[in-house]
Amino acid sequence: MPGLIRNKQSLNCASADHLNLNPLSIYNGAPKVNWDGVETVKYVAFRNWTPGDNYTEILSLKNLSGRNVQLSYDVPKTRAFQTIYPKRVTLSQGVSFTLPINFQPLEKQQYQDELVVYINNQQKKIQLLGLLPRHKIKIEPSEISFGYCAVQDVYTRTFKIRNIGDLDATIEWDVTEPFIIEPRECSIAPQGHHQFQCVFNPVWALVYKATAVCKYGDTDLIEMTLTGTGKYPHLIVKSDDMNMNNNENVILNFGKVPINVCVKKEFTITNHSAFRVPFKVEHLAGVPPFDVPFYCKQSRGCIEPLAQHTMTMSFEPKTFGQTFRDYFSVLSLSGLVAALVECEGVSLGSQIEINTTKLGFGQVLSNGKTSRILELKNQSSNVAHFEILNPLDSPFHFSVQKGTISGTDKQTIVVTFVPIYPAGYYKIVPILIEHQAPVLVEVYGTCHTDSGKPPVLSEKHVENFKRLCQRHLATYPFEMLTEFITKGKLARDENGALYEAQPDSDTLEAIYNGDSVSLADNNNNQQHLIFPPVTNILDRYTWYIDDGYHGNTNVRSDFVTLSETYFYFDNCSVATENNEWQKSLTVTNQTKGKLVVIWMTNDLYDGTTASTKQSSTFSIFPATCEIPPLKSTAFRIIFRPGVHDKFFEKKFEAYAFYKNQRDFSLVPDYGIMLPTHMEVTCVGNTLLQNHEIIPKCELDRTIVTFPPESDGNPIFQTLTIMNTGTTPFVYRLLIENIDQTCLSIKPNSGYINENDYCIIILKFKPKESLLSHASVYSEKLILRLNDREKFDIPITVFATIEKPHLLFPNDGQIYVLPTCIGLKSETNIKIRSLTRSPVEFSWTIDKQNDNDNQLLIQPAYGTITPYEEKEFIIIYRPKDEGRNNIRARLASWIGEKTYGTEMYQMNLFVSTREGYLKANELHKDLGFVSLGTSIVHDLYLTNGNDCLLRYRLYAKQTTYPVETNKILSSTSNFRGNRIDRTNIDNNDEPLIIDFFPNEGYIDGRAKLRVPLRIHPFSRSTYQLEIFYELLDDNGTCLNDRIFSLCKLTVNGVYPCLAFTDVAGSNNSASLSKSLLWKAFNLKTINRLLAKEPSSLELTYAIFPQTEYHEQKSIKIMGKESEIHMKNVVETNTTDRNDDKKMTEDEQNEAIVFNFNAAPVNSPQSEVHLLLENRGDLDTEWSFLFPKDLQCELEYWARTGDFTEEELAEMKLQDNKIFHINPKKGVLKKHEKVTITFTYKHIFAGQHVLPILFKVGRGRQIMLNLNGVSVEPGEKYVHFYSTTHNLLPVELGKQGAPVQQYELWNGGTVPVHFQVDMQQLEQISTTNYGFWVLDCLTPEGTILPQKSFITQWVFNPLEAREYKFNIKVHLEDLEPAFITFVGSGFDSRDTNIDEYTDNNNTLDTIDNSITLPNETRLKLSDRLASLDVDRFQFGNVPLFTKQRRVTFLTNNSNTDSITFIWHVTNPEQVRLIRIQPVRGKIEPKQSIPIKVTFMAVEAPSFHDIDLVCEVYNESVMNKFDSDVEKWENEIKERWQRFEIDDVEYETLLQGKALDNEKISANGTKSPLPITFQRDTPNFQSSTLQLCKTLPPIVVNYELDESNYDRTKRLRQQRQAISRPPMPIPELLHLAFTARTLVYTEYLETCNNLTEINKYFIDTCLGGDYKHHGEKKRRQDENFSGDEQDIQEEEENVGILTVNIDESDTIKGALSDLIRSLLCDRVFIDSVPKMIAEPIPYFKQLQYTKRKQQITRQSKDTSPRSNEQLSDRSKQHQSQRNRTIKEIEDDKQQQRLLDDSIPEHEQSLTWGDGRLESPTMGDMPYQPYNERRKISSASSYEREENFFSDDINSRKLKENPNFTSLLEDIIENTLWNIIQEAYSNEFSLTARPRLIALPPRKHSNNHHHHRRQNGEENQPKQTIKTPPMITMQSVD
Repeated sequence: MPGLIRNKQSLNCASADHLNLNPLSIYNGAPKVNWDGVETVKYVAFRNWTPGDNYTEILSLKNLSGRNVQLSYDVPKTRAFQTIYPKRVTLSQGVSFTLPINFQPLEKQQYQDELVVYINNQQKKIQLLGLLPRHKIKIEPSEISFGYCAVQDVYTRTFKIRNIGDLDATIEWDVTEPFIIEPRECSIAPQGHHQFQCVFNPVWALVYKATAVCKYGDTDLIEMTLTGTGKYPHLIVKSDDMNMNNNENVILNFGKVPINVCVKKEFTITNHSAFRVPFKVEHLAGVPPFDVPFYCKQSRGCIEPLAQHTMTMSFEPKTFGQTFRDYFSVLSLSGLVAALVECEGVSLGSQIEINTTKLGFGQVLSNGKTSRILELKNQSSNVAHFEILNPLDSPFHFSVQKGTISGTDKQTIVVTFVPIYPAGYYKIVPILIEHQAPVLVEVYGTCHTDSGKPPVLSEKHVENFKRLCQRHLATYPFEMLTEFITKGKLARDENGALYEAQPDSDTLEAIYNGDSVSLADNNNNQQHLIFPPVTNILDRYTWYIDDGYHGNTNVRSDFVTLSETYFYFDNCSVATENNEWQKSLTVTNQTKGKLVVIWMTNDLYDGTTASTKQSSTFSIFPATCEIPPLKSTAFRIIFRPGVHDKFFEKKFEAYAFYKNQRDFSLVPDYGIMLPTHMEVTCVGNTLLQNHEIIPKCELDRTIVTFPPESDGNPIFQTLTIMNTGTTPFVYRLLIENIDQTCLSIKPNSGYINENDYCIIILKFKPKESLLSHASVYSEKLILRLNDREKFDIPITVFATIEKPHLLFPNDGQIYVLPTCIGLKSETNIKIRSLTRSPVEFSWTIDKQNDNDNQLLIQPAYGTITPYEEKEFIIIYRPKDEGRNNIRARLASWIGEKTYGTEMYQMNLFVSTREGYLKANELHKDLGFVSLGTSIVHDLYLTNGNDCLLRYRLYAKQTTYPVETNKILSSTSNFRGNRIDRTNIDNNDEPLIIDFFPNEGYIDGRAKLRVPLRIHPFSRSTYQLEIFYELLDDNGTCLNDRIFSLCKLTVNGVYPCLAFTDVAGSNNSASLSKSLLWKAFNLKTINRLLAKEPSSLELTYAIFPQTEYHEQKSIKIMGKESEIHMKNVVETNTTDRNDDKKMTEDEQNEAIVFNFNAAPVNSPQSEVHLLLENRGDLDTEWSFLFPKDLQCELEYWARTGDFTEEELAEMKLQDNKIFHINPKKGVLKKHEKVTITFTYKHIFAGQHVLPILFKVGRGRQIMLNLNGVSVEPGEKYVHFYSTTHNLLPVELGKQGAPVQQYELWNGGTVPVHFQVDMQQLEQISTTNYGFWVLDCLTPEGTILPQKSFITQWVFNPLEAREYKFNIKVHLEDLEPAFITFVGSGFDSRDTNIDEYTDNNNTLDTIDNSITLPNETRLKLSDRLASLDVDRFQFGNVPLFTKQRRVTFLTNNSNTDSITFIWHVTNPEQVRLIRIQPVRGKIEPKQSIPIKVTFMAVEAPSFHDIDLVCEVYNESVMNKFDSDVEKWENEIKERWQRFEIDDVEYETLLQGKALDNEKISANGTKSPLPITFQRDTPNFQSSTLQLCKTLPPIVVNYELDESNYDRTKRLRQQRQAISRPPMPIPELLHLAFTARTLVYTEYLETCNNLTEINKYFIDTCLGGDYKHHGEKKRRQDENFSGDEQDIQEEEENVGILTVNIDESDTIKGALSDLIRSLLCDRVFIDSVPKMIAEPIPYFKQLQYTKRKQQITRQSKDTSPRSNEQLSDRSKQHQSQRNRTIKEIEDDKQQQRLLDDSIPEHEQSLTWGDGRLESPTMGDMPYQPYNERRKISSASSYEREENFFSDDINSRKLKENPNFTSLLEDIIENTLWNIIQEAYSNEFSLTARPRLIALPPRKHSNNHHHHRRQNGEENQPKQTIKTPPMITMQSVD
């Protein structure tokens, strides 16, 4: 590789001892450069050097170019750097040259030098550096941009610092917050690097830009730019179901969820920011942590830009039967709350229903059985566990004791009654259900034996016994009840149950005296009892748990009490001698009768193995016993285990009944009593010492939360303990503070088998001390397993004593929104409940401050659900202005107000103000609006006060005409401008403004957008003044005044489209712009487009497909053809303008688009129109064909028959005869589009297609596309219009102007025409022999595809309108009738503005009023273009020249073009001169074209069209080569074959290949003229007449037979045709002008200063009489011979030259004069010639011949005057004033003298020295035929050149001299323009004075000056003028 290569060898100039090759010389890799293909390094640097040592580096130069390189160099200038001796080296391709550089430092300083290298003689420099050790570091990158960052977020970027120096760099950073760079300090070894971390932590939403300064070395600093932008994030939170409330909180409704079931819902957080956003989800404070069933596992996260993150919210309730609501806020790190997530859910417990709660078994014999069916059905979707508490030894056997019921499932249980002892059995069996209140089932039956027959229990007995219990009579035996009945103390009700009768007066007195007591008072049990069936859920809980043993109360009707219900035998060893443990049970009789207690044990059976085995474990003694009234009896419970390390459990059941109930015959019906049921649970274990059984237990929850309570009522919860192990265990629930506890638990201890569970009921009843204030009660329970502390499981119990706790905003200080009198303000506040219970509330307003009920809070009362954020509305209706403070109190309570209410107070600060509105703009101009459309303007209203306002808007409309330019004033004071309502009443004109809506309200200090729809109806300027009035809440105005708001100005306009340019291509390329403009009637279309559209046209933007309903016929080309133009039916018209009638300006017939006629199969005709949007609106436009306007008919409506017109239209549309591209579009403001109309000549005949041009929301114009295709050989003359409007002519002028009418031959053969002159003679006879209308071209021949311009003279006799119907005979065609319409006017008439207007008079020619001068239509496929293609000269006086310049540009990027100019009319050659006529233009270049118009001949209206043929040089070169090949091939065929065809022989021998072409009939037809393309621009300005193109060959292939076609094709294959000449591209250049005699020009000229613009050149003079007048001059005295004699006499002595000779003379004289002016010798000789004496030859004067003097004197003879007088008399009969009267008019003469220049006055009127005829009497001298130069005048110039002033003045007044002078000036200016355009010099450059160096003289000349003493004289330097090399262009 090229570069520096370390060399270990010493140089020749240094010894090896001084060469230092230690590693301190480090090459750091200098950048490489490439100089002319040679690659090397930019510099050579030596580092880490020591003074006195020698270091060497190798410089490598490698040739990477593809050629040899010459290389040389110079040695360094300083002594510190050395290299080998320079030599010249030639580097071949890929070869390297190495050059050693030796460095010998002497001092510790920095060295710098350069090595100069010459590469191909180009000097290059390579730096040589000896650098000292330095500190230098490089930061990568040098700038850190964090971009957009979230506020409070932390962003990090890493960057590196490289130590590119030679020393250790100690880095220390200094940076300002919020940027931090870590580490702040460090050290970097040389060539090492360290990575740093930049931290950006924006605090605010600002743009941060800081400069971190890095300090390294001693004092070196380097800076790094840190930029970052802090922005607040944009987070959007949405739930899956997009549920949101009125507060725009995201709602997550979990619905009803079973307890301990987790349900999840998702919500998405979308980051709409352009940066990452960290977020967090926080739980709102106020909800107790133990009562939070909602939780979100992911509380923090980060979202990438424009991404979304899905969050999961879980709901797992732990308390059943409660509604939960909680709030979570989604925040960014900056603390902005993105959204509030509101979670809702309801916890469900189990919902198990039972089919019946009573089972009666009737009478059953002992050891018999009977069964009943019991069904449990789960109504919820969650799984429910149940447990039936029934001992195994019970006479009632349940088939299922425990189980699980799935969702919506049911469980069938069979209950069997198997009694043993004869008695009545009754018990209430509780079914415990998880998370549900217990279900109580009553079962009863009777057992009979042979010895015992107790009463049979029935449902009636059960109900009557419940009544006795409620009446406290069940403790009495029936004997006592009978006695009471006898005594009248008891009575029986309708059910047969006993009740205590009303005592009499004696009994009451005894009770009062204490001698007797009431039966109810005699009973000790006076508390409320609960009997099933129980519908209240709390009562079911209460019956189960309040049994007198587990609670403080007993709600059961059990009249026998037990001393204990649970016996636990712990650590009972089997190995002891006495293997029996006993415990005592005491049973107390609470009744007044004797009871019999029977234990349901196996001992009641006969001795069996089973009973013996069971009695060996647990037994009770005695099994039966009688207990006297109010006495107790002790029972022994015996535990006899037989296995060690085991748990045992036994439940005993007993029934206690009255002893007198044993025989049913002894018991009356009212005395039947139900037995009392008792249960005892025994548990024991035989665990050995230090032996343990490890239990496995699971709880459904470890935190038990009770529902909220506020009234002191007990509340309940369930707890399920599950044994998941393989061994049973015992449990106990221990309460730490048993004395102060509020809990009750049943069962609090028990035994659970393996894989079994137990349902426990917990009761919470708050104490009185807790009910006085709100508090949270918590209790800790210990679940002790197997009576071991190590297996304890803690259980936390929470309960709340609820009091209303509400959170008010702003601590109750509320500022109510201010308002106005008559209005109300609504202030929304949110009050949140922090309680778990529903809170009821009620509002009260302090009446002292609100006597008039101004304040109202809604809702006034209601309920706030737990943790709900309820919204309240404060309604304020003021009646007085000012400020006030009103107090409102909120009373809240929970439940039934048992423990009082909580009162909250709010202070409401209210204020009343006066309101007003204002607009953001007092005056707004809305611009232009299209009629039929509307715009929407946003009116922004601003409320200037703090109160809400209701308003109503009004508008006052003022209409101004479009022409009115009135400045509209605006209101400056919007507040005080009060206007009476009656001043805004509008007139009957409808308003153009609509408010959406016109009434509304706006908040205080707010801005409101009110859309206004504005739809103008007419073309006018509208001023809209908007007012407003303030309303109250009922929509009534507050006062009778309204206020001005703003003013709007809008202009109603309609779309304004116009066709501004036209051009033709293909077959229409030969047509001029004016002819196309006339053929397409663009002037008429533009006039219609400028009209205001009707209501029908304003209905649609672009009409849809509708039906036709009218047919109109028009006449075209002299033939009647019915053209059905279909008008669109309006389907939706406005109410206005329904009765509007069509005005006279509306279109009553279709506009015709006439395509030029052409033969069949000729190229298609293309016309390009430029459509411009001149309006201020974007406009849609479309051309609709008949198919676009037709409706699609149903099948049943189609007749199947088509008319001829429909068939013709279908043919044209299906074959696409007419095509428009594009058919529709939209034009922006001032935009343009080119539309191409195409007509195909494929069918012979005349084709007409009606179309509709529709402007969106504007005009619609009916058009007829008209085209004609001619059969081969058919004659056809195309008339674009059969009516021709002649220009108005003033009466009594010298000569009427010549006007033109154009005829077009659309066929393939010439057509001869002849005007019927007899009609003109009849018109003359009718007008007293005066030729009012005359034709100067009565006949002629129109060539194929060419036009013929006929000339007409209209000379009116009266000031009226003339109408002539002239007949034109056409050869072999029907005669045509052309209507000429003209009018004459009198200049003395006051209403002649329309006739005398200069522009109208000129521009009426061929509708040029709208024809553009510049080329607006730019076609992309054109080879060349003209910047100006039309010149309008206006009114031009005769004998003057008008010059214009245009530029011809070559648009091609690659090809050169050649051009040549032609005229279309041969008679116009003498009027126009163009320069250059032909030439060549390089690609993308342009040349100036000078056009000169010469006003000669008679006064006329001129419309001249020049055609420029443009050829592509590349195509022409190919054509030349093809022609050459064709000629060579023809010659070869001629040489090889014998051809007798005379035609080919003539063709070859005649050498007519380039100029002639043999036509089909054997004659020679001329070819298009060509020009020499190899020569430069031809400088001649003479135009040539373009020869006629050959006729287009007609295709007869369609009519020939197969035989003829085969023969023709064979001949074509054998024949070799000549290559066709390329078709040139045609460009048109048009000129319009009107020539006037000088006196008439003065009359029409409004500004006399314009006369100085013209130069009257009498050399252009001639007879301006019309040809018609010359024709009629034969009747006068002058014959043709006399005229010839007179002309010969006048031409004596005059030299006649043609144009070429004249150009040669002028060119030679111009070059001669120019050469003299540029010759220094001539310039130096001129001063000397002036002072020299008269030479000898000056004395020899020329003597004129006598004959010449005589002939000159005859020029002023009386004969000449008589001829002048006779001509004046001839014109006098046609003019009102003669020339003699004009000369006598002194005032007119004085005016002319003042306005006409002196030289022009001498030519017109003369001064006696030079008699010149007047403008009207000048002889006819055609400019293009001859130039007359008087030889006598030449002699006179030679004779009097240096004579006196009189001769000099005569020379200046000579017309020939002035004409020559004008030509010289013209050519000079033209040369300057050409040179400036060719960038030879700049016309705009500032003039500069160039000092030339002194001329060097020879030594001889210097010696000669020294001898003559001229050396010391001052030098005289003659300034040399700049030499201008000019070329003759004329």
